[in-house]
Amino acid sequence: MAKLSIRIIPYIFLLVAGNVKGDVTSKLEHVMDQTDTLQSGYSQVFQEGLCRVVMKARGSLVVLKGEEEKKMMWRTGLPPGHKSGDKYKLQLRDRGNMVIERIASSDGPIEAVTVYDTHTEGDVGDYFLGIDDECSLEIHKGTFDKTFPADLLYLQRRQRAVWANIKFDRMGEGESLGVSEIYSYRQWFDHFMFMSPDGNLEIYEGKDFADAGDELLWESDTKRQRGDYRFIIGENATLSLLDVATGEQYWEKVLQNSGRPPSSIDWLSLVSFNGVVKDNSVGPYELFSNSQPYELFGNEGNVFMKQGDILPAGSVYAGDRCNLYVQYDGRLDVDDGWLRPKWSSGKAKDDTISDDYFLMLSDTGNLVMYRKPYFDSPAERLWATHTNGEEGEYFLRMTPRCDLRVYQGTPELRGELVWSSRVTELLPGDRLIKAQYFAPGFAPGVNCDFFMTLLPETGVLGIYDKDSMDKSFYENPESFEDPIWSFDAGLGEYDDFYVKVSYGGKLNFYGVGENGDVLMAEQFDLGEIDGEFKVALCDKDGSSSGSPKSVKIAV
Repeated sequence: MAKLSIRIIPYIFLLVAGNVKGDVTSKLEHVMDQTDTLQSGYSQVFQEGLCRVVMKARGSLVVLKGEEEKKMMWRTGLPPGHKSGDKYKLQLRDRGNMVIERIASSDGPIEAVTVYDTHTEGDVGDYFLGIDDECSLEIHKGTFDKTFPADLLYLQRRQRAVWANIKFDRMGEGESLGVSEIYSYRQWFDHFMFMSPDGNLEIYEGKDFADAGDELLWESDTKRQRGDYRFIIGENATLSLLDVATGEQYWEKVLQNSGRPPSSIDWLSLVSFNGVVKDNSVGPYELFSNSQPYELFGNEGNVFMKQGDILPAGSVYAGDRCNLYVQYDGRLDVDDGWLRPKWSSGKAKDDTISDDYFLMLSDTGNLVMYRKPYFDSPAERLWATHTNGEEGEYFLRMTPRCDLRVYQGTPELRGELVWSSRVTELLPGDRLIKAQYFAPGFAPGVNCDFFMTLLPETGVLGIYDKDSMDKSFYENPESFEDPIWSFDAGLGEYDDFYVKVSYGGKLNFYGVGENGDVLMAEQFDLGEIDGEFKVALCDKDGSSSGSPKSVKIAV
């Protein structure tokens, strides 16, 4: 894979800063060898009283953590099929896997049934279970007293482990998370992923369950009966959930789903790579480098999609200068490559943790964000550019100013520009969609330091100073609190909306509903003018016109 763009340095810096344990020693204490058995009722403290390991009467292994009040930080979960009188035991096998067996109570022969298995099938030999000073369990090959160095650095020791209940290291292609295991992601904000025994993949805030809040932030929405399940990261950042007993793959999310394979794929993140955690924008993310040489298309920027391509929520594409994010709250975000927000389409209203989203470029040039309310539900349109042209080839790319643009044709044979996140001209028949910028001052020879946009949350049309153009409504709301002019036509209840310039010199406002576009009662009059006209925000001297107005087009 190619090296990631240098513009990801802020992210890498935070990544390194978040994993400072890599350069320090970390004490590991012995819990058990292969010759030991932990029976129901086992309870023992470790790490000077910080950690307690308990084998519950109903067959779950639990780790408690805390100096004074101990909280549950990890558990294997209750085994299915428990009956009164059943007993349980935990052992290490000679291939390194840790198993819990149920000894069923019956009048017949004693039967041992495996109810939990780490599936760490290594070479035959000696293995031991240890617990570190963060109360994380690890299985190592060898014997604790003879073959295990006491002065290993933290990362060195973790690399030697054949299994750990909590993974702190980066997860990438080919890696997996077994049932009840945790992936603890400690960047910007602490979050962790949990492969639940009920088949649901879950993300919480915190380092582990002892540190977690009560709120579930994201889930795969795949709950089923308790069993043995595994989360797997496959080729092309394909995320899947597997029923180990039956071999059934019952959930899949392909994060790299475009026709243009990226030049590199990074590790799995649990928050957006721009570090912004807002409401429900938490979930499994992958960072792709998708830059293309500028000589293909001058200095216009990078191509991210072609017609038919799909970018699911969790896809982050790094170009040469700007990054593209499909967020888990329905937003399409752009930043400048240094984590500074440049543009956002706006998040979904009534978003829930089980909602999933994907961005698609149609063969008519329409860029559409879709929502799936639950895992196997049909998709519904959330937001669109409303650029329905003739069927054919289209592509989406980014300019050096981080403007999104949809063109007809191919990157090698570019055709007409059909949509841009920033436009410099509004003529009769044109639309300004939700969050799109109208900035006439970017056109050659036009003196105007103001822009107009429909705010994504409220649907209010406003004119702002150009300094607010490179701000985000979500991260910098104060930049949009004092518009030069505003007009509220009542679009706030809709997820998708736009304003259209009528040939009669008015701004008509439309909300996009389930049954089509709804014309709002409120209109704004641009003023009467004879002949062809365009919308202006400034007078001839460059000062604000106070409100949008119609000006005659010079012949």
